[in-house]
This record gives sequence, structure tokens and C-alpha cells, in this order.
Amino acid sequence: MTVYYLLSDFNVLYNFLFVFMGIIGTIISPFFFFFQLFDVLMRYPVLLNVVKSVWNPRKSIIFTYFLFIVLMYVFTLFAYYFLQDSYPAKFCDSTWICLISAIDKSFKVDGGLGGFMSIPEDK
Repeated sequence: MTVYYLLSDFNVLYNFLFVFMGIIGTIISPFFFFFQLFDVLMRYPVLLNVVKSVWNPRKSIIFTYFLFIVLMYVFTLFAYYFLQDSYPAKFCDSTWICLISAIDKSFKVDGGLGGFMSIPEDK
């Protein structure tokens, strides 16, 4: 019962995991030192408030993401049927590939998706 009460305290559990991950990181792989980076949140409560500002309205953020995906899908359907010639080869062969290309290139290419697409030549 004492172990249960000891591990139910957040600070005790955090310090236990901190030491445990440090030992695992020393023995197995330095990858396990990632847990020590979370110590910044414990030492600076202002940064914890930043995390809370994203975590508390998570439902609204997730719904906004789904709205973005739906709007991108509508654009993808439009692009697949009417703008397929503007995409480079093999980037709009199916609606799924067209959707993935549109989402990917919207954030990676300078100028957004319009910077990725080309002007079709007159046939």
C-alpha cells in the first residue's frame, strides 16, 4: 500500500522516471535521455503554461484539423477532375495520391500548392 501512495505522487513518479531513464540511457542507448528534456517544463512553469494552452483546447484544434482535411479533399476532387494537367507527372494519378501531394506540397513548396503546379501547355 505504501508503494501505491508513493507512486501516486506526481513528483515522486517523475523523479523515479527521471533516474530510471537516465540509467537506461547509460546502459542501453542514449536515445532514452529524451525524458531529461522534459525537465525544462518542471523548472520553468511558464513553458508548462504554453503546453497547457495547446492541450486544453485540443478538441477545437482537432476539429479544425479535420475541417482542413475536408477542405483539402474538396480541392483535391476539383484538382483531380479539372487541374490534373497542372500537376507534374505521377503526382495526381488517383484522388488519394492527389490528396497526399496537395497536403504535402502545400506546406513544403515556396508559394504553396500554386508554386508546385505548372502551367499546362496548350494542346
